[in-house]
Amino acid sequence: MDAQSSQGFLQSIIAKRSAVIVWGDESDEPVVTWEHPAQVLVEYDPQMPRRRLAAIKAWLEGDIEMATLYTADEVWKFQRHAVVNGSTISGLFVAGLTDLGGWVPRERTGDDVWPISNPLGLVPVVEFPNRPMLGGEPLSDIAGTVSMQNAINLLWAYLFGAAYYASMPARVIMGQEPPKIPVLDAAGQKIGEKPVEPEALTRGRLLWLTGQTTKIDQFEPAKLDTFTDVINIAVRHLAAQTRTPVHYIVGELTNVNGETLLAGETGLVKKVEESQLFFAPPVREMFHLAALVRGQKDVAEACRSGFVQWADAETRTTAQAADAALKERQIGFPLAWLAEKRFGLTQAETARLMAMVEAEANDPTLERVMRGLNESSDGNP
Repeated sequence: MDAQSSQGFLQSIIAKRSAVIVWGDESDEPVVTWEHPAQVLVEYDPQMPRRRLAAIKAWLEGDIEMATLYTADEVWKFQRHAVVNGSTISGLFVAGLTDLGGWVPRERTGDDVWPISNPLGLVPVVEFPNRPMLGGEPLSDIAGTVSMQNAINLLWAYLFGAAYYASMPARVIMGQEPPKIPVLDAAGQKIGEKPVEPEALTRGRLLWLTGQTTKIDQFEPAKLDTFTDVINIAVRHLAAQTRTPVHYIVGELTNVNGETLLAGETGLVKKVEESQLFFAPPVREMFHLAALVRGQKDVAEACRSGFVQWADAETRTTAQAADAALKERQIGFPLAWLAEKRFGLTQAETARLMAMVEAEANDPTLERVMRGLNESSDGNP
């Protein structure tokens, strides 16, 4: 789940939502799969928006479309051919094929009956919405930045085009007729001439102007910093939209103190904490379903109201964490709390740490050494 959750949270940030399916294997052990939102759809109760009524997962295997419908009581499996009215789902016509029918039961999948019963009593699909809105869709962190990113890419394209055609001086001939190309016969004798195509002159980076007097001049190279100045402003605007700290952009801030860096990251830290707030309820529901798969109803009920322990949203150095932990220890905070809060230890790691502290305190050899050190500091032999 470490890798799956990383992909799932990222997908929610990009595509507004993702989902997990919790089911059991032959040994009644929970199997949790994180799903792409393009394959999963969840229906909710209009009066109780958090209550899931049904969910469906659909995917394609070869030329067969698969679908699994989940309800609180049953699980229905369907399939159908992906060729309808003589063409594939992409529109490719297949000769000799007609409408092969709609959805039919997908059987012979190792299940005894169709449909199979759902022993969990709940829809085993949980959505992870990103920044959900009341009465509306969740929000994507990048949907509102696409236009600005497209503008930046367009300006980069203009810059490279200008760099190719106008980044170096261009020669100009004025007051002279355009050059002509001789026309030869089969024997190689000149029988006429034809003007050079203007497009050929342009490709050769030569501009030919006519007039009374001939003069050779040049165009100065284009100033490309006009594009880069606008791109820099657009990048800063994009950073403001996404709450990206300005010092993450190379060259924006130099030689600043730690307090300035801390203030610059406040927006991003609050954004991460907001995401943790919205992702915590689905995490609890996911573990609630996993406990039900194992038949641990008491654990399942505890998971529904449990606390989700997230990593610290703010990046701190080891020295900063140690300094904060020392001050909090001096005012009475327990060591176990400091291990979890300041150093991000899991419950298992914290329990192991406390066992090591207790073993160290009860070690007779170490106790004699410490007693000897204390006697030496008091001046006693």
